[in-house]
Amino acid sequence: MSTGFFLGRQLIIYSLLIVANKSKRIEIRETNQDDRLRKHSCVSSRAGHLGDALSGLFVDHQDDIDGCDHDHGPAPSFSAPQNGSTVKGHHGAPAQLHCNIQDLHHRAVSWIRKTEDDLQLLTVGESSHTADPRINPEFIYPHLWQLKFNPAMVNDSGTYLCHISTDPPLIRYIHLEISVPEPIVEIVDSQTNAALSPDRVLYYRIGSSLELRCRVKHYWIKPKSFQWLKSGTPVADELWRGGISIYTEITKPGQLENKLSIANATINDGGNYTCSLDTFSFSIVVHFLKEEKQAASQHASNSGHLSLALHSLNQGLVRHLFLSFLLQIVVSHCHLFFIIH
Repeated sequence: MSTGFFLGRQLIIYSLLIVANKSKRIEIRETNQDDRLRKHSCVSSRAGHLGDALSGLFVDHQDDIDGCDHDHGPAPSFSAPQNGSTVKGHHGAPAQLHCNIQDLHHRAVSWIRKTEDDLQLLTVGESSHTADPRINPEFIYPHLWQLKFNPAMVNDSGTYLCHISTDPPLIRYIHLEISVPEPIVEIVDSQTNAALSPDRVLYYRIGSSLELRCRVKHYWIKPKSFQWLKSGTPVADELWRGGISIYTEITKPGQLENKLSIANATINDGGNYTCSLDTFSFSIVVHFLKEEKQAASQHASNSGHLSLALHSLNQGLVRHLFLSFLLQIVVSHCHLFFIIH
């Protein structure tokens, strides 16, 4: 095949001789009017087809590529990640693998999962080749190819290959580790949203309303059990009596809340309350008192609640003032005694 064109006064003639040998490599010979010969070795584009490349899939052949693109550009290369790098994520949360490629040109990028005895083609270019809707490719111009998991699952852990369809293929190993983090279970103040300490004791007046709020962070999976216990017994077993409500919601991804409300509480509603999430829990103690002046709570909006700390402070202040008054009387009497004598 020959072609030619004028450049100024000089006629440039190129002759391309394309020979496909058994190794599927292409040789391009190009000559000009001075009959100078230059030889370039290029690789054929197979648009992500694995074919005979599987036999060489487990070697990083980047240093062995000494070819050119159809546009006579440099061979593709990885700028990131490092071969064998590890990406960590949480079960139930989004995760992604990154592959940064320079000078890709017409070649295709594929993501492949490697197991002990199998290779699973996940994507070719920007097309997904898996039935799992959680796993999708994404290309961010100009060089970034991603494999996205939304959400990631524990069984996604394993080895993934970022594959470029050169001959031999270019490969980057990336290890994905997905773990289930230990959640944070806490009982929080309904007004301040602050977490209560585990040794906190709450005091309420009989007949007032009890409201407890349990917050769970960093829990990405659907819980098997999320409930309130009172002295080891599910509070839900008492719903028949009326005045008790339990409300569970997902406030944001990875965070749950369970709210317990008891209206017109009695002294029998006191005890050890536990927020239980599967195998995780958090407990506090609640007491109900008959006398309003002895009752206390951290909820300022409840008119029947007084702070025991403030009550104790008032008692101490009264005691201090009384002792000061007695001391003044003694000093006055002593002073009068010395004047008389």
